Amino acid sequence: MSPLRGAIRKRDIMAFPVDEKYIENTENELGVKFPDSFRKQMMKSNGGGVEVSTDYFEIHPFYDTSDKNRIKRTCNSILHETKIAREHYRLPENLIVIGNNGGGDVLV
Repeated sequence: MSPLRGAIRKRDIMAFPVDEKYIENTENELGVKFPDSFRKQMMKSNGGGVEVSTDYFEIHPFYDTSDKNRIKRTCNSILHETKIAREHYRLPENLIVIGNNGGGDVLV
């Protein structure tokens, strides 16, 4: 069993559900398929957080262009953060950045 299974929590701020098409856009752009359990949870809240050992990671959302509020809320998307990590920090192509702890560590 994955240590992250069931560990995504709702954010303390207002969460927005995300349409599956935005998840598929990210999958197509990155050439990956996210696990069904991750997709379902993200469709409900499009973000959240996860505790890993003694650390807490915010989960990046999927980029949602359906309105101005969602564009603003999702600008730190999984797609954006993964592209930045690949360009600037040589993140291997087989890794996807799904979150960070605010201190420089990423969750892949």
